[in-house]
Amino acid sequence: MAAEFEAACKALEPYEVSDPVLSKYGYHIILRLPPDADALLFSSKGDPVTARTAAASAEYNERLQVRADGLEADYAEGFEKPNLLDYILG
Repeated sequence: MAAEFEAACKALEPYEVSDPVLSKYGYHIILRLPPDADALLFSSKGDPVTARTAAASAEYNERLQVRADGLEADYAEGFEKPNLLDYILG
């Protein structure tokens, strides 16, 4: 980790956002997350979200997208415009 980046991280309190920090890799704006992965990040519509759940959700979505990108679909004739009455009455 670049020394400037590390120093800026250590100077922040959890959930605090830094001013732009210049390192040999460029400029960074840092949001310091709490060290406890189960600490509450925010609450959305009454549902608590922790760093652990946010990371797990991001990992799941990435894996799902990789899997979906590799899928192919074949369509049966007539599939594009099915008649729902055929299924209901049939």
